[in-house]
Amino acid sequence: MQDNMHSFKKVFKRRKWYFIIPLCSIIIISIFIAFVIPPKYTSKATILIETQVVPEDLVRSTITGLIEARLHSLSQRVLSVPNLSKIIDQYGLYENIRANHTNQELVEKLRQSIELTPITTQWGKRSDQLATTAFEIGFTGRDPQTVAKVTSKLTSIFLEANVHDREAKAQTTVDFLTKQQQSLRMEIAEKEQAIAAFKNKHPSELPEMIQSNRNTMERLAQQIELKESELRRITDHKALLEGQLATIDPYIFDNASDTDVATLKRRYTALKATLSENHPDMLILKNKIAALEHDSTGYDNRPDLQAELQELQAQKVILEKQYSSLHPDLIALNKKIKTLKEQLALPQESVTPSQAPKLRPNNPVYLNTAHQIQKIAIDIRETKKDLRDLKKNYALYAKRVENTPRIEQEYKALMRGYANAQQQFETISARLMVAQQALMLEEDRMAEKMTIISPPFVPEKPSSPNRLAILFLGCALAFAGGLAMVAVAENLDHSVHDAHELAELAGQPVMAVIPVIATSREKMFRKMKMFAIPSGIILTVVAGLLVVHLFYRPLNVLWIQLSHKFNIMF
Repeated sequence: MQDNMHSFKKVFKRRKWYFIIPLCSIIIISIFIAFVIPPKYTSKATILIETQVVPEDLVRSTITGLIEARLHSLSQRVLSVPNLSKIIDQYGLYENIRANHTNQELVEKLRQSIELTPITTQWGKRSDQLATTAFEIGFTGRDPQTVAKVTSKLTSIFLEANVHDREAKAQTTVDFLTKQQQSLRMEIAEKEQAIAAFKNKHPSELPEMIQSNRNTMERLAQQIELKESELRRITDHKALLEGQLATIDPYIFDNASDTDVATLKRRYTALKATLSENHPDMLILKNKIAALEHDSTGYDNRPDLQAELQELQAQKVILEKQYSSLHPDLIALNKKIKTLKEQLALPQESVTPSQAPKLRPNNPVYLNTAHQIQKIAIDIRETKKDLRDLKKNYALYAKRVENTPRIEQEYKALMRGYANAQQQFETISARLMVAQQALMLEEDRMAEKMTIISPPFVPEKPSSPNRLAILFLGCALAFAGGLAMVAVAENLDHSVHDAHELAELAGQPVMAVIPVIATSREKMFRKMKMFAIPSGIILTVVAGLLVVHLFYRPLNVLWIQLSHKFNIMF
């Protein structure tokens, strides 16, 4: 151990300048750096994030999301280029470097000098369950007054931006929901109009009418069945009366010759339906009628023709009230009237038995039966008409019932669309009410807000640099650098310095030691070397001071600042 210490002392004595020169140089440089670096001051403000006053169970805010995300978004807007440019111009920041830097570079430099630090608290049992309840905003600069003003300005911008951002988001939500509500209201009105038009187009085919239509169909079916039964009954009655009419003599005569002539004429008319006019029986009967009419004195059938014409014209008046002019019964009746008029226009002597119309029936029983048949015929026509109308109505209601499933699908589709629109409208209306309440909270400052709990202050001490730390680190580096230089020099030097090293190297004991006899030249060179080392150190320091004076700051100004800071620190 003593040998090692002895060796170390000899090495240190031999290499002392390798240790002293780096030690002094690094210490001088550290002192220079510690007192030349300009001080920087930091001013901070603490902002508390307060929850809304009204419980969220009663009124829920529309501004949601993590506070950290909202703070990040808010900081991006606050620290935008326009805002920071205004702050630079307003407070005259970076006046000494504006000429050599662009506005974007100055803004970026200011942004780097601003610090936003969230303050979290543990809200759960786990250590990682943290919630941001506040944050600090700070600014670092060279002038304490300016630093405090800039921090205060940034704080006010943050608070104003937060209020404006929350109100803008709440108002945007209200505007969006209002627009959606108006759109849905118009959609509901259109669907109501479509449903009303659909109901007007299909009033009897809607689903709610199907039971009524079926009941009507059942009632019409019963009426049709009754009408058909009635038609069969009156048709059978008519056939019965027609059979009875065929057995009744329609005429009652007082003159025998007229009776014979009338009887022959009826027989002639009956045979004419089955025999031709050239048949022998027809010719014999025709001659007898002509002979009897020749023997009859003053026979004139014009009154009978006129009476029959009047009866036919009366029937025509009745039929014209019931049917159109194209009805087959009315057309046949017009032909009969035309034939009678033509016969009345002929001279009396030119009327032959074949041309003479039949006599007008005068038997009351015959007339009554014929009148009943005529009335029944009218009833049959009316019954048939009613039956056609009933069947037409039945087909109409059957068509409605048949179309109801298709109409029901279309109607349900319209109603589903209307119900969906109505439900969406109610949902949007409820959300709009919540959004309006949230907007009122924001306008009344009763929602979540930011409050300054620690305003920015004028810093009294610089936040950087830490001069004591720089000096301590410089001393440590100086000592380590000196030792490193000694170690390097000793390792690179392979010469023998004493008798002990020589004995170890030669393996033989040393008989005598002759000291170094220096010549006068060597002595002079040694003196010059001893003078050159401190001179070099002094020249290095002077050169450094000259560089600082010319390119950084005048030494007199720097000395005043250093003296002021030195007095404050100590």
